[in-house]
Amino acid sequence: MHDGCVPDDRRYLKDVCRIKWRVNFEALIQCGFLEKPLADASTLQADAVPESRVQRSKKDKKELNGHREAKKGPPRHLAYTKDHSRVYCKFGTPEWAQYADDYRDSHGGVDPPMQWDGDGSWFNWSGEAQH
Repeated sequence: MHDGCVPDDRRYLKDVCRIKWRVNFEALIQCGFLEKPLADASTLQADAVPESRVQRSKKDKKELNGHREAKKGPPRHLAYTKDHSRVYCKFGTPEWAQYADDYRDSHGGVDPPMQWDGDGSWFNWSGEAQH
């Protein structure tokens, strides 16, 4: 499509590389990665956005490239989802044993899947037979 060359289209490069901020291609030009400049230096300088440091909110700090950070560890015992449809039980507890028996009864004797390297499992809050 481009005969092995990188096109000199700033918007195309930002889309292909999934870059969300304004890019200064000068370093790529200087090291020879890009052979012809995307624009003359005056244009690059004119539309450059000055760097500024902004205090981010707590919610923003939890997001990385638009995605929430992964939780650091397993949920607490008997944690449930926001819609209360599922409950997390730690392995070895009486609650895990009770939900696991219900799971086996409803799934032909198959053990419930373990999450967090065997720490526990998510179960349907109202029992597996209801679903």
